[in-house]
Amino acid sequence: MMLSMLFKTQSLRSCVYSFAARFLMVAFVALGLNAEARDVQLETNTKAHPLLWEVKGAKNSVFLFGSIHVARPDFYPLPDYVENAYRQADTLVVEIDPDAADVASRMLPFLTYKAADNLQQHLTPATWQQLSAKLGPSVEQMKALKPAMLSVVMAMGLYSELGYKAEAGIDLHFIARAKSDRKSVVELESVEFQAAVLGGLNDTDAEAMLKDVLDGFDNGEAVEYINDLVKAWRNGDANGLVEQLAKEANKDPGSARVMKLLIDDRNPLMANKIARLFADGKNVFVVIGAGHLVGRGSVVELLQKQGLTVKQVK
Repeated sequence: MMLSMLFKTQSLRSCVYSFAARFLMVAFVALGLNAEARDVQLETNTKAHPLLWEVKGAKNSVFLFGSIHVARPDFYPLPDYVENAYRQADTLVVEIDPDAADVASRMLPFLTYKAADNLQQHLTPATWQQLSAKLGPSVEQMKALKPAMLSVVMAMGLYSELGYKAEAGIDLHFIARAKSDRKSVVELESVEFQAAVLGGLNDTDAEAMLKDVLDGFDNGEAVEYINDLVKAWRNGDANGLVEQLAKEANKDPGSARVMKLLIDDRNPLMANKIARLFADGKNVFVVIGAGHLVGRGSVVELLQKQGLTVKQVK
């Protein structure tokens, strides 16, 4: 569940970038959480063909680019059709801008426990024991984190071991370019909104998320899943992405509920905001998690239902 979240929603992936990358990543790498990944050969293509759609109007266009929020340097340069779409736009639209200096302070209240509370009190003894076995004595240092926060940090540790970096993510790549090119940057959501979604999970679903990550480390399925997601993204394989997301949602009822919160419940708000930008006559390049653009109830489908012409570019 958590591993695929980094491809689907910017909630803790990029929000967590500031906090996790600077304060927690070193601890997890030192603990050797990612040993299972070290001998795995990643599947890559010589040339990527990621998904891109165009909402075409008489005088303006909105391009919808499916993102991976953690990436590797060899993902760049992106294909010409993506670069051309970006150059046509005067506005970049992202889920959030995670590069703001105050991101960590804004999100942490939603993702950490207050002093009188701690992680152990919200996990079953079996899951706490599994976590303690993985982290060793350092588990005590992590007790202030809610399960969603801890899950993301651990997942990011695995991505890092495989060569993926949050700072190389597609979102941050285009945010940096847009600021340098003096294009407007518009957020579809807020850091607080995204952090509240996962920080507000009930104990059952939050524990299911953490256990999914722990099990993925223990049985090696996490690395295979990452490879499959990356392969689908690079190939522009919408059906492959849908298949991987469905695999996660069908694991158990808790996974299904979390997936609904992370994707289905957010898509209508995103689609409506994008439609308003289109109606304003702006030329826009939208970068959001690829999972928001594929399958039933996707942003693409919702825009089509509003009567807009949406065509896949590649």
